[in-house]
Amino acid sequence: GNGDGGDGFGGIVSLDVLLGGSITITGPLSTDPNLVDPSGTLVFNATAFAGKGANGGNGVGGTSTATIDGSVTTPNIQVTAQGFGGVGTSGTGGNGTGGTSLLEVAGTLDADNGFMGNGGYGGNGVTAGGNGVGGSGTVDVTGAMDVATTFLMQDDATGGTATAGAAGTADGGDALFSSHDGGSATIGALTLTALGDPGTGKVAVDAGSGCDCGPGAIAAV
Repeated sequence: GNGDGGDGFGGIVSLDVLLGGSITITGPLSTDPNLVDPSGTLVFNATAFAGKGANGGNGVGGTSTATIDGSVTTPNIQVTAQGFGGVGTSGTGGNGTGGTSLLEVAGTLDADNGFMGNGGYGGNGVTAGGNGVGGSGTVDVTGAMDVATTFLMQDDATGGTATAGAAGTADGGDALFSSHDGGSATIGALTLTALGDPGTGKVAVDAGSGCDCGPGAIAAV
């Protein structure tokens, strides 16, 4: 038919590992890029995908939170809430708006690698591309976080393309990594991105200087 694509809204997902509690993921990390086999991964995903139609639907990411007061050991951890606009087959692409993700480590987290994605991605269209608005990702460490290889925080935005009109705008989001009040984060390679149109997007790495709190430590190995 010629109807418009449906809107998609991410929900709320959360993990709370209480003091004295623990989670250990023992399976080998899957190499499946679509996570059909999510073995070896601890995932909290509030991503939204909008539908395809004459005009693409709008996709708005939800909220994902992982609070670790106890201990977590896992090959991979992901805390994500992305938003993908739908494709417009004859009109405009849908808007994509990233959600909010928070990883709080007051206990201990040991992982091989990790990912936090809150990007907003506009859908492609004909008369106009959809707009992309990046969301917000925050890591807050007051305990001990050890990641052996890579940890990526990606709060980018891209506008959709259009075959007979203007592309959508891209408003980059915000990514903050903070360790304070005696917290310690040791990571092989820490990357924060909030790409978008010029003048948008913000990234920050803070070891206790940007808050009313004591210092922490962030180290690459």
